[in-house]
Amino acid sequence: MNEISKIVIKGSSGYCCADEAYSDKISVTGESIAYEYIPMFETEINPLRKWSYKTTSPVFKKLYADLVKVMPL
Repeated sequence: MNEISKIVIKGSSGYCCADEAYSDKISVTGESIAYEYIPMFETEINPLRKWSYKTTSPVFKKLYADLVKVMPL
């Protein structure tokens, strides 16, 4: 049986001007969550953004396990 070890959700802007266009990605594992925002044209008011959070929390691990249970294989 396959096991889900990481959930990745990717997105991007829809129809808009190029100055506001972007793609983004969120990745979740049992121990971490990370987000990345990549604008088509990086500017002072629309910068690249990245952050991540790592944890050993049993609550986070439980919430991830609950999420995996509802994911289609």
